[in-house]
Amino acid sequence: MNSLARYRARWQAQRASAQQFWQRSSARDKRILRIAALVLPVVVLWYGLIQPPLQRIDHWQAELPRLRSQAAALDGVLDEVQGAGVVPGAITPQLVKERLDGIGLAGAYDLEHRVEADATTWRLTLDNAPADALLNWLLDDAPRLGLQVRDAHLQRATSQSTETAARISGVVGMEQAPGAKESS
Repeated sequence: MNSLARYRARWQAQRASAQQFWQRSSARDKRILRIAALVLPVVVLWYGLIQPPLQRIDHWQAELPRLRSQAAALDGVLDEVQGAGVVPGAITPQLVKERLDGIGLAGAYDLEHRVEADATTWRLTLDNAPADALLNWLLDDAPRLGLQVRDAHLQRATSQSTETAARISGVVGMEQAPGAKESS
């Protein structure tokens, strides 16, 4: 006998046993079993599928205000740290040139520094500079120095070589961030 036939025989035996049990049961027992057959799936559905997500929603509704206040406090601390990264008098043209040379832009840029009555501006003119190094500097190092990019007019430099690294030319205008002091 194969396994399917064994399962079928077992199923038929259990079904016959259940039918005999149902026929021997009193009307009261049958009514209780019918009610249980209706109530049990509803209870399982509620406690197994509906209540846990509702509890998670309640938990996060109570937790989110606390997390938002912590995020606001963390933003304040990070703002202080970023502002503290710029030491008064530390942003000099020489320092910016050293940083630019250090990332591989030596000879590919010209830096102009202008001190005006209300702001300090920087103009970085690029000619065939490595794009990766420049963009990493603009996104990471410039903000640490207290420089904010005001405008950028960049274009991919046309080169005759078969280099894989992109090179760009153009002009980047920057302002000294508020809170960063100019050296005297």
